[in-house]
Amino acid sequence: MVMKALKILIIGLWAVIFGLYLKKEGLIPFLSSKPLTYYDLVGKGLERDECLGIYFEGEKIGFSKTSIGPYSLPKDKVGFKISNRTEMILALLGTPSKVTIDGELSIDEEYRLHSFLYTISSAPYKLSAKGKRIGKQVEITLYSGEKEISRQLLKEKDFFFGSELVPISIFPSFTSQKEYTIDAIDPFGIMGAEKIKVKVCGKTTIKYDEELYEAVRLKIIYQQMETTIYAKPDGTILRAELPFGITAQKEEKKDAKPISSNVALPNIASIPSNITITNPEDVSYLSAKLTLAKPEGLCLSSPRQRFENGLLEIRPVFLPKDGKIFPMKGMDGMSETKFVQSKHPIIIQLATEIIGTENNSLKAATKIMDWVYNNIKKRPSFGVPSSLEIAQYRTGDCNEHTTLFVALCRSIGIPAKMVVGLAYYEERFYYHAWAQVYCGQWIDIDPTFGQIPVDATHIQLIEGDIDKQANVLGLLQELAIEVLEVR
Repeated sequence: MVMKALKILIIGLWAVIFGLYLKKEGLIPFLSSKPLTYYDLVGKGLERDECLGIYFEGEKIGFSKTSIGPYSLPKDKVGFKISNRTEMILALLGTPSKVTIDGELSIDEEYRLHSFLYTISSAPYKLSAKGKRIGKQVEITLYSGEKEISRQLLKEKDFFFGSELVPISIFPSFTSQKEYTIDAIDPFGIMGAEKIKVKVCGKTTIKYDEELYEAVRLKIIYQQMETTIYAKPDGTILRAELPFGITAQKEEKKDAKPISSNVALPNIASIPSNITITNPEDVSYLSAKLTLAKPEGLCLSSPRQRFENGLLEIRPVFLPKDGKIFPMKGMDGMSETKFVQSKHPIIIQLATEIIGTENNSLKAATKIMDWVYNNIKKRPSFGVPSSLEIAQYRTGDCNEHTTLFVALCRSIGIPAKMVVGLAYYEERFYYHAWAQVYCGQWIDIDPTFGQIPVDATHIQLIEGDIDKQANVLGLLQELAIEVLEVR
């Protein structure tokens, strides 16, 4: 349940400290009026090596190492290459899990983007984004494992690629006590387009390695998560304070090495419950008071769930006696996406083998749920799941279960959607993902728990594929739940 939140957090860490697409328009307020180039972002003192240790409640859980130096380009030209490796190891639900983020960005002699390659991997899953400049455009290709899943062309003038030097290395251009907005695009297509707010809080002093240093303090808000960064005037990061008690601090190069961690994050991406719910799988009715500063953009009302004036009510759901005949057409929840490859022959063949000759949508969806529940090994995963990889490796958490289930349903013409919200477990409401299928009416199905319909402790927050789910993590920091009644 906690895995997806950690994925977003890791991507957020990478986005803030390592890599972002920065649109030119967002940088104009604090750069000169001359045409924007990478030289404006990185300045003359380009070459450097920097290391950050990543900690949770004082225990080291990983590191991030960045190096910048000369790079040989075609036709005997010389540019620069920015390389980063970030590793984290955590014990999740008692199982150590490792995530690695590798990236390389090359800049030509005129400080323009030349090419890049970024990879997020957590065995057995791997997601890569590869890009190169072609004339005045940049071609971006996305791979799930070794399979290409999308390709697009962007106009180079519409964005720039940064590193951990952005916005850190342009401190001299910031004005104290001002706020700036940067347009960012996630190269993996997971987070989508998002505004990054940067607030310059002014100068301060910070203790590092038993010495006091003058530092600039910035607050960065991304995907409703707030990060505070302390850096020397030359742009060297001394310390970063991320959400959920995670911190990063400057370390020596020799300390940037693989680590073995049994540090658990039991409460990340979860909210405490004010009551203990015995046998939550048997709960058919729940009412609660939700305290949330900004409910806009959420999907808090559905056929089974009603939200009004801060009060949430989840009512019993009764399955229809019979499901609608499929395949269906012209409905929501039918499209193929980059991570839900419902038109791929492998997915279609697997779905056909599971359902046999069944053409009743309710019975077919139940067969698919049972197959996913029984055949996907329940293992914590940091990976960004695609249905093809999940069908191959057959392991993962709620995201892997739900992604494959939705792909299998869509492949045979049963409308299916992903739902993200909270589910009760041992006195807390944890981040969780499940599905909705249309069988004459929309029904919530949980292929991870093997539930049809889901129990009433499933609280829906957002509806949509993985690129629509990014805001959930930030919401959990400001959401409070007071359960009023369960039965």
